[in-house]
Amino acid sequence: MRLMIVESPNKIKKISEYLGQGWKVAASVGHIRDLPDKEMGVKPPDFKPTYVVSHEKKKVVAKLKALCKEANEVYLATDPDREGEAIAWHLAQELRLKSPKRVTFNKITKAALEKAIENAGEIDYKLVAAQEGRRVLDRIIGYTISPILSQQAMCALSAGRVQSPSLKLVVLREREIEKFRKRNFFLPMAEIGEDVELALSPKGWCEDDKHIFDRDVAEKIAAHNDLILLSNEQEDKEVRPPAPFTTSSLVQAASKYLKFSTSETMKIAQRLFEAGLITYHRTDSPNLSDEGHEEIASFARETGHEVSETKLTWASKEGAQEGHEAIRPAMIQETGDSLSGKEASLFQLIRERAIASTLVPAIDRVITISAESAETISVGEYKGKALYRATAKSEQRAGWREVLTLEKPARPDKVITCNVTPGESITASMQIQQKTTEPPKRFTEGELVKALEKLGIGRPSTYGSIIENIKRRGYIEEQKRGKGKGLLSPTEKGMTLVDGLAELSFMNLDFTRTIEGHLDQVATGKTRYLELVKALYQNIEDEKGKVAIASPLIPVSACPSCGMQLKQLFSKKNNSHFWVHIEDNDSCQKFISDQDGAPAIKNAS
Repeated sequence: MRLMIVESPNKIKKISEYLGQGWKVAASVGHIRDLPDKEMGVKPPDFKPTYVVSHEKKKVVAKLKALCKEANEVYLATDPDREGEAIAWHLAQELRLKSPKRVTFNKITKAALEKAIENAGEIDYKLVAAQEGRRVLDRIIGYTISPILSQQAMCALSAGRVQSPSLKLVVLREREIEKFRKRNFFLPMAEIGEDVELALSPKGWCEDDKHIFDRDVAEKIAAHNDLILLSNEQEDKEVRPPAPFTTSSLVQAASKYLKFSTSETMKIAQRLFEAGLITYHRTDSPNLSDEGHEEIASFARETGHEVSETKLTWASKEGAQEGHEAIRPAMIQETGDSLSGKEASLFQLIRERAIASTLVPAIDRVITISAESAETISVGEYKGKALYRATAKSEQRAGWREVLTLEKPARPDKVITCNVTPGESITASMQIQQKTTEPPKRFTEGELVKALEKLGIGRPSTYGSIIENIKRRGYIEEQKRGKGKGLLSPTEKGMTLVDGLAELSFMNLDFTRTIEGHLDQVATGKTRYLELVKALYQNIEDEKGKVAIASPLIPVSACPSCGMQLKQLFSKKNNSHFWVHIEDNDSCQKFISDQDGAPAIKNAS
């Protein structure tokens, strides 16, 4: 018997069908062991982690050990990324496998499985070291800094290498919103025909080159209505299709068009992958493999779509690992008709984007009309000729747009005409539009993921857990209804946490990106695990004294009996508050009642 161990039990049925007789497929159900719960599990000088089998995985491990004894060969088919490589290594260690075969596949099809088995290799220890480094760095920061935070705040707070900088982005945005004050600004408009209205380019007429806040300046510019037409151009421009989905762009699109949370999108994508419907969903590559592109392009031709003559490609984000191709249907002929609800919607989103990426660009006719004031204008410290411009677009060829029904791309249809020849003079009808500046917008989950990716914080496999962690711990809140539905804002606890960590290096967004880069170098063997972990450990030890929570996050008061400090706690069982001493005091009452938010000693009857 040959044994294949995968991560998820949901893969067993599909893989067993493809492998047939002579095979047994079993699941580890994710990680089987981890660092211990009640201690850091790693310490200097060697920083060798101590691992323990998770309590809930002991039966799983026992079953896998029994199966391994019966097997002639063991294939470790955990997910094709660093975490999957680490799980394969943990399995090999705990099950005492002497020469397991490591196999990976980007999609669950018979051909992909056969190819993986044919090309079976060994565990990549550099990838294991990178994942171990990530886990250990997170543990060092969490177990060193979190107790200090909690002690100062007098309630449970946690710090994280990626979690805390991610929270910082939400807090910084909130502070921008708090500082924002609406201001009116004024925009001169020049009408030179029945349907042609040109807007002034504010550049050169105001401090920020964006908004003229002084109405007097706008009125003096608009007083000069003799213009000269500079250009009246018409050009057809190609608009390329959007790239197939990466993990980041998938969660952004699902947030925008389907209103899915990041964790929800990742869970559904995991189920689609396990069912053999899509390729691996944790990827930062925006490009299809040659095989995937040809399969989809052939299908698109057969179904009457116009396919691009050459394979379109897209640039990856800086620091992308590109270990796997972009997300696509495992078999493009699969329409997802057997699916329902959210799974059907996400599969359709992925399928439409993959097909669109192989099609010809759309073509838009772009009309640009520009004019400038006939004479030089002087307004206070500003001097020059006023430039006005109008642009309109109309679609000439739909191209890839015709297949995107869920994303609903804009289909431009505005046309403007001007019968004046460039160089001719025009007397324009002038008016001034009054507008109001808009505050920065709070992040949606998708927009936060986009910001994290841009800053190099986290990796495709971690976006969902990052946001889920800071939501679950009460550091951010998501608006559930109304105009701001889906927007994220920090809680008082979240803002206090970020302020308390302000002086620590790991809260610097560049520092976080640098660490991610070092972890990538560990994965390629350019940096050693020990060097990276030792450096960060020393940094945290040197800086932990800088943690500074300004004031406790829970009410504090003097004990009415002994005068020592009390803190207020909440009993879920009794649905009421009570007070306890911050420092042990055996000579005073242990639990003190709450009366209108203050401690109260009840008189003995």
